[in-house]
Amino acid sequence: MIGKYTWEFDESEEYWQNGTFDTIEECIHEAKEAMKDDYIGKHDVIYVGETIVFQPWVLGTDVIEHLEQQAFDEYGEVAEGWDVWSGLREKGNEQKDAAWNELSQQLTDVVNDWIAKYDLTPNFYKIVNVREVALDGTVQSQKK
Repeated sequence: MIGKYTWEFDESEEYWQNGTFDTIEECIHEAKEAMKDDYIGKHDVIYVGETIVFQPWVLGTDVIEHLEQQAFDEYGEVAEGWDVWSGLREKGNEQKDAAWNELSQQLTDVVNDWIAKYDLTPNFYKIVNVREVALDGTVQSQKK
């Protein structure tokens, strides 16, 4: 989900560390404030991008595969009869897909609730839709 904006003087910076903002105008304001530091220097443009925060997602199929392997590792060949994939395959594609989606959603909800409970929410993001913005507020160009 695209959320907020971030900015940088140099679009090739690997890590943009100027915070996130609700609007491009706030990015411009922060860049102008940063330029008051003699170390930063003067710039005519900044690069503004939209942020997409990492959203943890758990795949039910991965968890079941792990559990099946765990059962085999701990109980040996006798555990080979426990094959969730085959059991679901017999139920038909629509019901099988619904079951996997349900499991994935339930596990994702549990993990995200746990992450929130312990205040471990991801605080990183990727940057998309980067554009050059003149410090007078005009968008110069949209980058690919």
